[in-house]
Amino acid sequence: MAEKQEKIFKPDMSKFFIVLLIAVIVASWLITQGLANYKAFAKTKDVSAIVPLGYLPIAIGALILLVALIIYLSNANKKITVTPANISFFSHGKEISVLWKDLIFTMSPPEKKTFRQITISDGTYFERIDDFFFPQYDFMLEVIHRAKEVSRKETISI
Repeated sequence: MAEKQEKIFKPDMSKFFIVLLIAVIVASWLITQGLANYKAFAKTKDVSAIVPLGYLPIAIGALILLVALIIYLSNANKKITVTPANISFFSHGKEISVLWKDLIFTMSPPEKKTFRQITISDGTYFERIDDFFFPQYDFMLEVIHRAKEVSRKETISI
């Protein structure tokens, strides 16, 4: 009996945590400055100074934290499983399994070296895979591309 071939790709969040640390430091500094400016100008009741120097840094800091949280939550639990028969992607509590012949697949142009991504879909649900989060991005791209090319065959070796 032949063993089941499968390759599982999971995100590596270590690079993101470095970026997250920088984002938290910048956001904290902006919020601290905004609160200090708000307290300073609240005594004078000068609205023309409170809004740009108090509220705006607080809002920008909160926005930085919100965007970082959204990026983390959208990429932390992704899992791509490649087998000879199909590809499965798990994200946001859903697992979608697609046969190779039914897979819709797009990728960044080969000359693009930064912010590369793959988009895989079953026709109704799509998943975007960024190279920043997946250390084996090039290998995964090669496997998916090769499997898609030979999807008419009975077996695909991974």
